[in-house]
Amino acid sequence: MAQNSLTKSRALDMTEGRSAKLILRFGLPLILANTLQQVYAMVDTIILGRHAGTMGLAVLGSSSWPVWLQVSILSNFSQACSILLAQRYGAGEKERFRNALANLYRLAAVLLLIMLPLLQLTVRPVLQWQNTPPALMEEAVIYLRITFWGTISVFLYNLFSACLRAIGDGKTPLYAIGFATAVNVLLDIWFVAHLGMGARGAAIATIAAQTASALICLRRVLKEESFRLQRKHFRRDGAVTRQFFDLSIPMLLQSFIIAFGGSFVQMHVNAYGEVFVAGMSATNKVFGMLETAAIALAQATATFVGQNYGAGRFGRIRRGIRVSLGIAMAIAVFLLTAMILFGRWILSLYVTPEAAEVSWGLLLTMSCFLLVMYPMYVLRQAIQALGNTRIPLLAALIQLVVRILVTLFLPILLGRAGLYFPTTLAWVSSLILIGAIFPGWLARCEREAGRKATGPQTAGRP
Repeated sequence: MAQNSLTKSRALDMTEGRSAKLILRFGLPLILANTLQQVYAMVDTIILGRHAGTMGLAVLGSSSWPVWLQVSILSNFSQACSILLAQRYGAGEKERFRNALANLYRLAAVLLLIMLPLLQLTVRPVLQWQNTPPALMEEAVIYLRITFWGTISVFLYNLFSACLRAIGDGKTPLYAIGFATAVNVLLDIWFVAHLGMGARGAAIATIAAQTASALICLRRVLKEESFRLQRKHFRRDGAVTRQFFDLSIPMLLQSFIIAFGGSFVQMHVNAYGEVFVAGMSATNKVFGMLETAAIALAQATATFVGQNYGAGRFGRIRRGIRVSLGIAMAIAVFLLTAMILFGRWILSLYVTPEAAEVSWGLLLTMSCFLLVMYPMYVLRQAIQALGNTRIPLLAALIQLVVRILVTLFLPILLGRAGLYFPTTLAWVSSLILIGAIFPGWLARCEREAGRKATGPQTAGRP
């Protein structure tokens, strides 16, 4: 009866059945959801490019890394939640699942109370450190202050969608983002195109859209039997807290390191003036679309690995990783081909003519390295789902060194075109490290699970 109940819900048991079918069934809605999320980011860019010109795009570019850090912190927090819950779900530990969920809610509230004031306090210092051009400074400050007040909505969406991903529900986040995209497009047109509010109007529209997506995910969480909590589930659980911090702290540090490296690059981009900043910003928005499938596929892989790790099914993990890598490379080849054929036309929709060559050079460079980025994302999430967050953190540190060195020295040889390569060469360094270590770590996890095994799981699923 419990399994039938779950089947009627949107939960998905990934410990049984064909790996490829399960990963695609779960991953495709996530890919569509992430793509839609980038659509409304691109709508901001298109409308700003049309109605606020180079100034509007440059404000987005100067603000991109602070916003990336905000979103990344929340995404990594939620991904740690998803991995932890997926392991318990895969093991069929009903009460431990609910107790972990309640403890994670408490930790989420603490993080939110810390983040809100800190983000507001650091807006101007971060923009100054990035050498934001004086002409952009005040508008960028306003844009970031508005955006950071939306942290509550972003956080709630990420938290609730992570809970749903843990039990294999990829459809609800898709519906939520679909509705949010419509809200964002309509409000962008009103605030930016009709009222002429510029970047601040785009920020308000985005917050409204994020709030809508959070409410839709919350509605599903409240209906799902797996998430029904009682007072007893909120008792403090030291094991959950320790495991959460073991997962999340290295991931959060990884976000700070990557954001620092990105801001360092942005500081040097800003030195080339408003047009160069606008061109780079335009391409980064397009590239966000190309990145969405990698993020979603990596999330799907992490849920698959997490559930099967909890169930002790390592043969399925190996098959699932091979399937995910195959899908990743196929998508990367398709997107690279599409950008070679249609990239200039896509950029022409919103990039200003004076920034067009900058945008195309960066887009072509980053598209070629999709063949590196896609498998790197899959392996990074997979090794984190197996409990190893130290290697991705080390990879982030190596990325930071690579970004700094490339930013400082490659422009000496190539001029400003050298700034097309810091991020892509950082991906190469991560793939080499994680790819070399992953097989050995998976074998180690299997040996440890074998030593701890005391018999087959008999508990019912939550």
